[in-house]
Amino acid sequence: MLNTDFGEPLDKLCPKCGSANLIHSVEAQAVRFPYGPGDVLMATVDVQVPVTTCGACGDAWTDARAESVREEAVLQRLAELKA
Repeated sequence: MLNTDFGEPLDKLCPKCGSANLIHSVEAQAVRFPYGPGDVLMATVDVQVPVTTCGACGDAWTDARAESVREEAVLQRLAELKA
């Protein structure tokens, strides 16, 4: 089941144009990260993150909520790789 409970969006206005016409969605992303001795190996983990898009100018961004999701997924995947 897709987790869409990320809490309240952090931005209320577009940082680029100042519009309050913000659209909130969830986007699939693949996060690549190094691991192993000397961090020479690369692994990928798929995550679902909250994305905010400005309906006025089209700019899109993620915030600290998405970074938290990415970080948690990487840490979980690293634990699995070490097991």
